[in-house]
Amino acid sequence: MKILKSIIIFTWVLSGLALAGDNRVQFSADTLTTTPQQGTQLGKLYVGDNRMRTEVTVNDNTFIQIIDITNQITYMINTAQKSYMRRKANVEAIPGTATVKESNPCAGMQNITCKKLGEEEISGRVTEKWEFSNTLDSTAGKMYYWLDKERQIPVRQTMPDGSGMEMTLLGREKVDGRDTEKWEMKATRPGGKSPATLQWYDPELQMNIREEHSGGFLREIKKISIGPQPATLFTVPEGYREVGSGQGLGPGK
Repeated sequence: MKILKSIIIFTWVLSGLALAGDNRVQFSADTLTTTPQQGTQLGKLYVGDNRMRTEVTVNDNTFIQIIDITNQITYMINTAQKSYMRRKANVEAIPGTATVKESNPCAGMQNITCKKLGEEEISGRVTEKWEFSNTLDSTAGKMYYWLDKERQIPVRQTMPDGSGMEMTLLGREKVDGRDTEKWEMKATRPGGKSPATLQWYDPELQMNIREEHSGGFLREIKKISIGPQPATLFTVPEGYREVGSGQGLGPGK
């Protein structure tokens, strides 16, 4: 159970760090995740042509996840058991992978319509303000999103219950030798504000390469090496057997 929990945390962390944009830069990197009471976990990240591979070692067993965006398939590989699971990849849920059409950013959302209200500048970024409405419940209230016009990611949002989020550019910093933008994200809840999150965004890679959350949670990628990645990294090794959901992910027997 502890191993499965580690894999889930690892997968969530890396999905938040990678896969943004169609014309992405290919690279490899080390990953570092620090979680309170659980210590630091190291891993590897490989980003190829619309594909991503992540690796993490738990109890001397290396687990691999491969996400194929083009074919919308995820492979979870257990190297100790030489087994793998295949499942449909929910690419729309991975930050940065959804293609947002300027004419309709809510395309694909069930029972939601949206309307462009205009453009505003936030922290030096030109944004488009959109109003989202629920077609099934007119009393549900409206949601408002300010989308970065170039990057198509939200920099401000407000919800009907008064909660929301806003990004503020604090400046530019070098992180592991790379030029980044340092952003502060403040989330507002109906009962008040929650602690802020710091994010260091790499414009060349089109992703955050470092994030600091409240309570000591940290995630980052380091030793970034830009260049084409071998296609073999994104395929299941020969001789591995496919197993059903829930099998082949535990400790080797």
